[in-house]
Amino acid sequence: KGIKLAAIVAFVSTGAYRRWFETWQTNKLWQGKTTDLWPETNELLNKYDPILFAEKSYPTAVLLVSGGDDKVVDVITAREFIEKAKPAYANDPERIRLVIYDGIGHNLPQDTVPMYTENWFNLYMHPLNDVPKIQEPAASDNSQSGTPPEETKSDLGVNN
Repeated sequence: KGIKLAAIVAFVSTGAYRRWFETWQTNKLWQGKTTDLWPETNELLNKYDPILFAEKSYPTAVLLVSGGDDKVVDVITAREFIEKAKPAYANDPERIRLVIYDGIGHNLPQDTVPMYTENWFNLYMHPLNDVPKIQEPAASDNSQSGTPPEETKSDLGVNN
């Protein structure tokens, strides 16, 4: 329970911080002499890592945009968040989306941020237009067939 956000747009983001730190090791970015995290960091991750709350994120409209070749914030962490949240969005899969720019690293094309932010917030938070209605799960529906769209963009920003 608590405050629910109407919509989130996150760029080169992770929804799984602990996994994100692990990717720094596999992507050869980790500079430490040990692979252990500080106890304080572990304590915070055990309480606040976003992936712990992924299944509770509905009905917030979630849009994650990442570079497919990003080694700093590996897209695998955004995918893991989406996969964990997916069951909660089964009856309303358009409300959660992951956009991946193939061939792009940590720096997304310049027009990406305003374009996606404006469109997503206009869709889910427009002050004058009705936003898409929240789809409540059917009482007997336990299926998880709703698949959140994942868009892949080429280097030129065109759908593959």
